[in-house]
Amino acid sequence: MAAFAKRFKCPLIQISTMDAIAFSYHSMGNPSHPIVNSDFLWGFPKKLNFFQRLISTIAVLPVQYICTFHIIPSEQLLVNKHFGNKFLNVHEVPSNTSMFFVNTNPILHPIRALLPNIIQIGGGIHLMPSKPLAKDLKDRLDSATNRFIYFSLGSSIKSKLLSANVQKIFLETFPELPYRHPNIRLLITQGGLQSLEEAIYSYVPIFGMPFIGDQHHNIQMMMDKGVGLSINANKIDKDSLKEIIIEVINNPRYRNKVKELAELAQDQPRTGLERGVWWTHSGLFVFRDMSDMKNVIFSILFGFVVFVTPTFSARILGIASVPSFSHQIVYRPIWRELSLRGHNLTVLTTDPMRDPTLTNLTEIDMSISYKTWNEANFNEISKLGFFKMMNKFMSLSYDLMEEQLLLPEVQKLLKSETEHFDLIMLEFSPSLSAFSQRFDCPLIVMTSLDALTSVYYALGNPAHPVLNPDLWLGLPDKLNFFQRLASSLYVVSMNCLFEYYMAPAYDALIKKHFGSNYSLKDSLERISMLFVNTDTVFHPLRPLLPNIIQIGGGTHFTLAKPLPKDLQQQLDKAKDGFIYFSLGSNIKSERLSEATRTILLETFSELPYLVLWKFEEENLPGKPDNVIISKWFPQQDIFRHPNIKLFITQGGLQSCEEAIYNHIPMVGIPFIGDQKSNVQKLVNKGMALLVSHETMDKAILKAAILEVLNNPLYRNRVKELAELAQDQPMTGLERAIWWTEYVLRHKGAEHLRSPALDIPSYQYFLLDVIGFCLLVVLIFSYVLYKLVKLVFKIIRYFVPKSKIKVQ
Repeated sequence: MAAFAKRFKCPLIQISTMDAIAFSYHSMGNPSHPIVNSDFLWGFPKKLNFFQRLISTIAVLPVQYICTFHIIPSEQLLVNKHFGNKFLNVHEVPSNTSMFFVNTNPILHPIRALLPNIIQIGGGIHLMPSKPLAKDLKDRLDSATNRFIYFSLGSSIKSKLLSANVQKIFLETFPELPYRHPNIRLLITQGGLQSLEEAIYSYVPIFGMPFIGDQHHNIQMMMDKGVGLSINANKIDKDSLKEIIIEVINNPRYRNKVKELAELAQDQPRTGLERGVWWTHSGLFVFRDMSDMKNVIFSILFGFVVFVTPTFSARILGIASVPSFSHQIVYRPIWRELSLRGHNLTVLTTDPMRDPTLTNLTEIDMSISYKTWNEANFNEISKLGFFKMMNKFMSLSYDLMEEQLLLPEVQKLLKSETEHFDLIMLEFSPSLSAFSQRFDCPLIVMTSLDALTSVYYALGNPAHPVLNPDLWLGLPDKLNFFQRLASSLYVVSMNCLFEYYMAPAYDALIKKHFGSNYSLKDSLERISMLFVNTDTVFHPLRPLLPNIIQIGGGTHFTLAKPLPKDLQQQLDKAKDGFIYFSLGSNIKSERLSEATRTILLETFSELPYLVLWKFEEENLPGKPDNVIISKWFPQQDIFRHPNIKLFITQGGLQSCEEAIYNHIPMVGIPFIGDQKSNVQKLVNKGMALLVSHETMDKAILKAAILEVLNNPLYRNRVKELAELAQDQPMTGLERAIWWTEYVLRHKGAEHLRSPALDIPSYQYFLLDVIGFCLLVVLIFSYVLYKLVKLVFKIIRYFVPKSKIKVQ
């Protein structure tokens, strides 16, 4: 049927009324681990034993074979018959699918990492407003003052086709049930997903009797969640049936768990129907092509709900420990909004806002850390080899955390016997995560850029070294063999580095300042959510667990302010336009080598444009007349000036976002950290060119600047992606606030935790399964070898040896 999309030359959304099989996820490029997310066809429990792991792993190949060489070819014949030969290659359908809607949600279904074009629309999407019952049925149910049991096997399994023996068992069991019990109410079901959702949303516990398809999986899910029990339809007897029904009816834990799950499932920023409609209308081309469609009314209404609805007051400890303003500005809007919503915040920060209007915000100043940070000299660190650089950063991180923990106000907080908090919100700093243990509360970890691969792993989120190489590597979209090798080895080496070098040091720091009962492992296990400053347009697509929330897309943007009068006049006079050049807050222009400064000055002097250069000194020897220097510029307001033509940047994420949202193309000169990765993303998406600071000369720099200035493709592409990035159902700030309060409402988000975290490494990497398969092969080979040897021995025994006559 997907051929209709090609027939009418329009996008394709595929929809599943249940969870999708593993093959469907694989075909969309979404990972589906055979142990973490076994195929629902098997109906396995949450925790698999060895033989279930073996079956789930081995079965991937035959299922793949059947789908690829039997089902798809039969579909191809059908397409050829009705649409014409060579009309559509069915193998290409997944790559031509814009979105995939699956009728699941992370509360009732297993936790799974999903790509942004796979939308969960589950959660009672089919539920209808209540209607009056037929009069005779209503009279019967009203007269059942002690309630009733509803028994249905759905539309596919026919009760009339049950064997006479099974029918007899039910008929003999039902009269013996204690109908006078005041709390009796139960659904006896075959396990159809829609029926289960209807029962859960009505707080009805479940007794399952699955037969086929996803029914075993659905009933197993309900049992794993504690909302019911099941019986094998092929081994049913009267005593077992009655015993299970009485257990579910009389034990209140089943009804209580159903109610708990129903309330959790309904606590979402949007219903499944709203998600389905929004992504159909506004999101069709988000991950493939450009869309002009907007859903302004929905965004306004949702923003009203998020930011106006009265809320409870919680005590929150925020910690933003990196002494870099580009990091701090990402968190400031979050602190502000939470404070305005009535929460009491204590924030440890290196850049206090000092806003007297935020009366319930207390800030602990840690700006002393800037001295240690600035002494690091990132210009020089950028010249080090990779592992020396990582060692330098690790040492710097340790020194900063030690210094901050020793601050008197922080020590007072640590030793307080009366202070308490409901939530810790932490810019990821391993040792400081112990605050969640200290105050016995949930932990939300935040990053002002994309997270490192090790952080994704810590939450159980898949991070493929080829599909999603670590941001420190700064690799392009398509990797050659040596880049793939480097990325894979990087993952292994960094895991070893963290496990055997960094983690012990951080753990020792925790024990030193928090006490011997505290540990890094226990602190990290308290992470309820991870907020990453990424979005699905600027950053590479990656599957994310439901407890990893993307808050990127201009979260830190401020309202427009007038430029200083003299600067405004100079920019207004720049009729040919102007260029803005800044290396951010960590790379200092004043520390550039003399040769690099000369290249920049000579290049700028030959351009017919005014150049604003953020330069940390009062004077710049050799500065041409068309260059204006200043220690600080109001960057966001400069980007809003209509005469700006180009931004030359080191590749800081926040600066890149500001340029993109103002439709400004870029030339990137990255130095350190995520800068190369960010600039490489800009290049991959056609918004910028990259110039290496190590090989840069005047000719290379000037050519890059003129290419981006004179070729309209760069500015057009920036404009296109900026509009695409803003076409989202919620802003990054709205997502951050909603999910923060979600964690507060539920005192954590344990139910969204990845099941991968509970699987030992040898099981996750299938080492036991692979070892067993190798052992079977070796035994088989050995037995075969012995058999062949025996056969040859028998042949030699029965075949007479030929006699050779000697002359």
